[in-house]
Amino acid sequence: MKKPKACTNGPRHKWKFVKDIAVKKMSGCANGFSTLSITAKGVYSCECGAKKCGNPHGGIQ
Repeated sequence: MKKPKACTNGPRHKWKFVKDIAVKKMSGCANGFSTLSITAKGVYSCECGAKKCGNPHGGIQ
């Protein structure tokens, strides 16, 4: 996600936790092997509608 624009409700965003997500990234090598990395991220939103990914809140079950 891109850096959010300035908040329309005040000088700074007030981020509230929405949910945890798993970000999956697969990479392949020339020799035919591939790796899959799974990273936990937290989704946050502001009252103005902006969203961002950050540190996970509680982890992924």
